[in-house]
Amino acid sequence: MPMRSTYGVCVSLPWAIMISLLAGLGYACPDWRMFQLAGSFPTVLLLLLSNPLLLKESPRWLVTRGRLKEAEASLLGVSKWNKTTYNLPDNLMGVLEGIHAKDCEEEPSSSFLSHFKSLVSSPYLRRVTGILVPVWLMQSCLYISIPLSADQFHSPYVYMAVLGVAEIPAYSVTAPITARLGRKKFLIGGLLLACALQITVVVLTVTGYRNYWLQILLVALGYTMICSVYQVNMLFCGELFPTSIRSLGTSLSHFTYNAGEIIPPLLKIALPAGLSWLPLTIYAILAGLAAFLILLLPETNNKPLLQTLGSSQVHSLEKDNFVSKPRYDSVQNNLEGIPHSTTGQKQ
Repeated sequence: MPMRSTYGVCVSLPWAIMISLLAGLGYACPDWRMFQLAGSFPTVLLLLLSNPLLLKESPRWLVTRGRLKEAEASLLGVSKWNKTTYNLPDNLMGVLEGIHAKDCEEEPSSSFLSHFKSLVSSPYLRRVTGILVPVWLMQSCLYISIPLSADQFHSPYVYMAVLGVAEIPAYSVTAPITARLGRKKFLIGGLLLACALQITVVVLTVTGYRNYWLQILLVALGYTMICSVYQVNMLFCGELFPTSIRSLGTSLSHFTYNAGEIIPPLLKIALPAGLSWLPLTIYAILAGLAAFLILLLPETNNKPLLQTLGSSQVHSLEKDNFVSKPRYDSVQNNLEGIPHSTTGQKQ
């Protein structure tokens, strides 16, 4: 759990570096066909890395799917790698079988429709799903709107390179800050700051004040905030959903995010060309609205992850009481890496 924030945030750092490299590649390859061909080479490396030999499935997910032997082998392998085999109980398979049996009691149906309905199966999940979907939609509009404004600056290549550099602190500095402040405070603060920066650009545009580098600086700072919010929200989203439906919940969020990327280009076409401040005003309002919605979600920083749908029933959304009592204390502790053995002592 101490490294959860660091990994969840820094995993997107290569994306920021590639944005700047793509700006240089676009300058060197003005032909879009050559640009597309050169930009697709990293996909080959991605295919080589994303294979079962390097990336293992989550033991908790394997238990949920009834693949107990694979889950046991995964836990033993991780424990040997970390030299923490003493944390595992002597009857590991029995513990896994007990967890799987309780999962089957709570989630007997495996149809896609019933699995999808599980996203709204409790008041807690209805609140989380109902808030995260519009938040991700608004967040995608904020993110894609800034690169779309490249044609308003003298050099789109310099503009995109600056945005790529602006993403690096968004992903590298975010981890220690969100680990200390928590997810909610960081998300709300980042969205409000992005809103304020966009309003500042609107004021400068309306008043006719023209300063090229000042505008780029304000846009880059706003972009940094939006990228930081995106990365922390990706981690936040995964922590809010129980493990049994975490992949479904995050997939729905990312689907909404990708669908929202359609809106800014259409908005750019629909709005009058002479009112360049109007889109920024709309996006500033969206940032403020997203901050308000996140205020209604519980905090997850340094709190145990929910494991099953049943465990989501016992949690309260009042204030930040996200986890008051895990449903299956002893068996879940084994899977979360908390020291636990049948004798109570290190072997």
